[in-house]
Amino acid sequence: MESNKIDYDLKKSFVQKAKISGVIFLVACIIAGVVYHYFYYLDAFLYTYEFYWLFNIKNLTAANIDLFVEYFKPMGISTEAFPQILLSHLIQNSFLPFSKPILISAVKSSFGAGFGIFFSYIALLLTGLISFAIGSFFLGDILPVLKRHGFGNFQQKITGSTSASLILPLFFTLPWIPVSFVAIAGAFLKFPLKTIGKLMLFGLFLRVVWLLVTPTLFI
Repeated sequence: MESNKIDYDLKKSFVQKAKISGVIFLVACIIAGVVYHYFYYLDAFLYTYEFYWLFNIKNLTAANIDLFVEYFKPMGISTEAFPQILLSHLIQNSFLPFSKPILISAVKSSFGAGFGIFFSYIALLLTGLISFAIGSFFLGDILPVLKRHGFGNFQQKITGSTSASLILPLFFTLPWIPVSFVAIAGAFLKFPLKTIGKLMLFGLFLRVVWLLVTPTLFI
């Protein structure tokens, strides 16, 4: 009886995710077609972000803090600045996870210590939550499959243990470990969102402070 229930739940999950993926792909195709054929100013907007993408890839790889400061600083404390900072963190954590963590120092030099901490902390939190959501979507069914075959019982021991409550914040704190990797691991182990959120709040704040106080250790 238990096995049938698991089979049904897994099948339902796969079907739902396939539908969601199909809808997202269809909407993306429609938007892209509309943009390229009718709204030239949005087309220019996309080219701007293409430039920013290449700018990030090149300068994160080269650990070029000065160019990031030159880019961020003219924006000032504005609604324009934060999306760019968030995008930089997303690009670094997704495509260059082991590049040097220069962004927090660059943001501090651009906006001062106070706003540097605030912008960097919120950007890292959102990066972690987005990574957790993606990990849950693509990896969330692996443990149920393992449990069905007699594996995966370790998950409850890990997520319910005191050591996990200490280790995950430590991993979120360490600048050498990409935020996205820790968040995706938490999603794979099926940590509740509320739990992983609390661990991120604590661990990422320490990461930001550590990188601001002793940046030369990591850059």
